[in-house]
Amino acid sequence: MEKFAIGLDLGTSSVKAVLFSMETGVIAKDSADFTYAPAKLPDGSEYLGINMENFYRTICSVLKNLAKKLPKDADFGGIAMASASGNGVLCDKEGNALIDAYSWLTPPMSEESYAVFGEEFISNVREYAGWGFSLSFPAAQLAHLRVHAPEILDSADVVCMATEYVLHRMTGVWGVDVSTATPSRLFDQKKRVWNTEALEKLGISEHKLPKLLESGDLLGKMTDDGAADTGLPAGSCVYVGSFDHPTAARACNIEKEGDLLISCGTSWVCFFPMNDRDKIVSHLLLTDPFLTPEGPWGAMCSLSRASERIKEIVDKYISADDNKFVLLDELSAAAPSGADGLSFNPMEEVPDLAAYSKQNIARALMEGVANALKTRMGDMVKIERITMCGGPSVSPVWREVLSETFGVPVNVTFGPHSGAVGAAMYALK
Repeated sequence: MEKFAIGLDLGTSSVKAVLFSMETGVIAKDSADFTYAPAKLPDGSEYLGINMENFYRTICSVLKNLAKKLPKDADFGGIAMASASGNGVLCDKEGNALIDAYSWLTPPMSEESYAVFGEEFISNVREYAGWGFSLSFPAAQLAHLRVHAPEILDSADVVCMATEYVLHRMTGVWGVDVSTATPSRLFDQKKRVWNTEALEKLGISEHKLPKLLESGDLLGKMTDDGAADTGLPAGSCVYVGSFDHPTAARACNIEKEGDLLISCGTSWVCFFPMNDRDKIVSHLLLTDPFLTPEGPWGAMCSLSRASERIKEIVDKYISADDNKFVLLDELSAAAPSGADGLSFNPMEEVPDLAAYSKQNIARALMEGVANALKTRMGDMVKIERITMCGGPSVSPVWREVLSETFGVPVNVTFGPHSGAVGAAMYALK
């Protein structure tokens, strides 16, 4: 009997979801955008906030739409989520959010981070956490709260991220997988426990954090309230997933050294399995638990907010119309490889391009992104197979440019919905 599942991909600016089965593939899909707004603490300090009720209801609206597509009397395996985690929130014992969640897009909170953690601790975070310290991710967000709103931080019963909040709303259970926990910088990847030194510096008790689980573990069952919110059957299984890029990698069979996933979202990311964690850490790349403890770690390097830089250049030199990216493809396809000698790195200061043709600007932009990715990745591993996902993966021109740059054919499996499909696979294992 065909078994169905729903996978969600909670991105930085939107949620994508699919109704999926291993036999049929993607049966239905839906998406919705998230909204952000400035939020204030009692002392007037500001950050970029996410209203958690709106966040939850947006996700539920997508689930309701897909729940309607489930065949009658279907064998439903449940749901799981991939997420671009990093949005911290504080909750009371009932799971109500005490504040708007901090978006990881909040400007750097340098002063607070160094005041709470100290320079030595910050410089050594990568060794245990797998990611270097970030001045805008949960550890820094909590430092900001410790400095500006200690009374709210101390009164919280649960310290979590937006994904765990949503999962708790559906199941009544607090839990987070080891991959999703990694960006918090509070998780020790090697020991697979919360880092007590980080928690002590923040003045947070470990019992306030969600239970740690392995990616794909069963978190709990959908409660009656969760079922009413989502339109899914009460008692449906809810599984924890993983960070968005490793989830997409699982969907695309990126599972051994030599495989590469190029994931194109808000940031453009190279994700590739590696057996040697120390090598990933020493090269200052991001480390994900991925297929451990039995299999390889996941290495990630990125062009942060690359999509914003691409849009800025396209708007300025090619077109600001709604069809700008279609035009980008057409112009780039019409230009020769090498763009008649024009080259620039879109992630750095871009020279004045007004004297060049739009065709060559388009081609040089694409080639510049591809070259920046390849340079960022370096010679970590010999790439034998590339799969691309994210919105730009639907463009044959982007695939052509990336293939020319890396010297390997670029394939597409589930395209923009790879993260959601990978999440659904957790519920079908």
